[in-house]
Amino acid sequence: MPDYVVTTTGEFVGVHDLPAFQTKLRAFLLEFFPKDVDSNILPQVQALFSSEAFLNSRAAEQWNAVVGAWAGAELELGAEYTYSSKEPVPLFPGEQVLMNYSFSAKRLVPCHRSGVDRSCAELEMRSTADPEDTKRMIQSFLSSVVGKTLPQTPSFGPLRSRV
Repeated sequence: MPDYVVTTTGEFVGVHDLPAFQTKLRAFLLEFFPKDVDSNILPQVQALFSSEAFLNSRAAEQWNAVVGAWAGAELELGAEYTYSSKEPVPLFPGEQVLMNYSFSAKRLVPCHRSGVDRSCAELEMRSTADPEDTKRMIQSFLSSVVGKTLPQTPSFGPLRSRV
């Protein structure tokens, strides 16, 4: 993940030095892909995964999971907190999906910052795309691409991440 730009209150602004990170990512993708992949596919994959929208969305998700969701909060150890939010999906332009989040302060652990021993909280966050809303979003996107109702309903598994 790239470096982030955030406000003094902890809100995500964007990827720091986006053009430089895009260049590094495109080079990484070039090395990552097998040499026998269709040469027409790689530029499309590079464009998709290095797009400003995709990178800012992924970086914002990572930032919010690591810091943004907790900034300024007073969390009780062991308590679970939940919220839901519609989030853009860069792989499906113009679409959003309902994400369900749960987070907690698991325990206090020793840490060291600025030359001082401190006590820090171990935080955990789980995010899961709402299965019904994910199905709706993908069907809507596929219908817009195909231009009509799909003959079959695709099947999708759950999308989850844990930080």
